[in-house]
Amino acid sequence: MLYRNIAVLLTCYNRREITINCLTSLYRQKLSQDILLDVYLVDDGSTDGTAQAISQQFPNVKIITGNGNLYWSGGMRLAWTEAGKSNHDAYLWLNDDTLLESDAIAILLQTTTNISKNEGCNGIIVGSCCDPNSGEQTYGGRLKSTQNFISPSDRPQKCDLMNGNIVLVPGCVFQVVGNISPEYIHLGGDNDYGQRAIKAGFNLWVAPGYLGKCESHTYIPWADPAIPLRERLRFLYSPKGQHPYEVYIYARRHNGFLWPMDLVKLYLRVLFPRFYQRIKQLMKT
Repeated sequence: MLYRNIAVLLTCYNRREITINCLTSLYRQKLSQDILLDVYLVDDGSTDGTAQAISQQFPNVKIITGNGNLYWSGGMRLAWTEAGKSNHDAYLWLNDDTLLESDAIAILLQTTTNISKNEGCNGIIVGSCCDPNSGEQTYGGRLKSTQNFISPSDRPQKCDLMNGNIVLVPGCVFQVVGNISPEYIHLGGDNDYGQRAIKAGFNLWVAPGYLGKCESHTYIPWADPAIPLRERLRFLYSPKGQHPYEVYIYARRHNGFLWPMDLVKLYLRVLFPRFYQRIKQLMKT
């Protein structure tokens, strides 16, 4: 086994039961006794008793208090900063609304072992999630060319983009690529990190099978034509929106000389959502 000391990174805000269910699934993992899980959880100013409940039920979790304005990328970045002060073999990103299958981490570890043997190098391993009711894929790895999910099979598959729900990052990758980029508040930090890792010479791999369950949270209010334009713009520039500066940063880094098109598409979606949807449908036909 390549990794025996694993730091698990989470961030949460005001969804106590959901976070506790996630941690319960984490501590029910079927792992050999020599695998150590060191859990770092950022509680970003919850007012529903999340930190107190976690301290009581999971006293080994290292709880880091946020300032209330960290959101996903900021919270995960802070958790990683704290975990990075110790010498861990690998770092597991875990969304607090994701329920791990009991063999999820074992599969991640076996996948990275197989890839190291077959490819001669380490890589980031991405776990796929499905909806708990429909069974449809909700998160995982994607192809950059099509933006489509890579459906997990019985073998590892390369991907270009990754959702941060279940991601195993080797310590050697962290040493080279570093932390989640500080330009991102909520969205975008996961895909940016994957692209930075690829540029640094590491591959992204989708692990076999579905490793967790998580409902989809893909509704985009700033692109909803039923919402007035003023409200769409407010959503766009909110911390959980798709801030144009973050789109600019990502596009300049990863999309070559055509990067301005990302900003054009962003504003088309928010200013003329119906027109944008018709254009996308025409392009598919």
